[in-house]
Amino acid sequence: MTTPAATTATTTATTTTSQTYLTPVDTDGNITPQRRPGPVVYAVLTLWAAGAVAYEASGAMAASPGQAPLGLLVGAATPVALFGLALATLEPVKRFARELDLGLLTAFQSWRVIGSMFLTLFALDQLPGLFAWPAGFGDILVGLAAPFAVLAYARQSAGWQTKVRWLNYAGLFDFAVAVGTGVMMSESTLGVLRTPGGLSAELVNQWPLSLFPTFLVPMFIIMHWISLRQLSNTPKD
Repeated sequence: MTTPAATTATTTATTTTSQTYLTPVDTDGNITPQRRPGPVVYAVLTLWAAGAVAYEASGAMAASPGQAPLGLLVGAATPVALFGLALATLEPVKRFARELDLGLLTAFQSWRVIGSMFLTLFALDQLPGLFAWPAGFGDILVGLAAPFAVLAYARQSAGWQTKVRWLNYAGLFDFAVAVGTGVMMSESTLGVLRTPGGLSAELVNQWPLSLFPTFLVPMFIIMHWISLRQLSNTPKD
């Protein structure tokens, strides 16, 4: 016969275990409270977006035939590199990355369906299929899979860590394919897949699509980074 004390102990243990899943933990295994983005984050994002617009307006994104796509690569890599530097050196950034709501990070991946516009532009003969199809469908698949990962996380169902982890892996792989095909279909020296006189992916380097490589893609990569960092500290499935 189970005593009330034993029942209470079991409930407490179950609750404690659930909490270690529902909230992030630090490298010492301590539970940390979850948080949502605040005014500082929104201010940084606003300045970043404005900087991305100014970067494209300066002509830095344009890659003439015979030139390397340095403007594109710098615009895409710099925000991620700056975040990595801040994460390694600034304690407030470390704390923010540790405490940011994992469910919110996962749910935000649903917005990846916006990549379907690449398929629309392909249908309008504005983007080449070798770029638009993998980039567009990759984003759509990640965006459609995100709600299922969020649901598994919210319900704490068996294997939720694996589902969320693989969603992030898929998102990063999608970006690698999209950036790779975009560069290889460009008018630069790396545009090895582009046929002479055929469509290129240069439209992505022009406003407003330039926000994809300079703002949206790096932002989602940073969210993937934070999510995987948190998952590395959670108990395994």
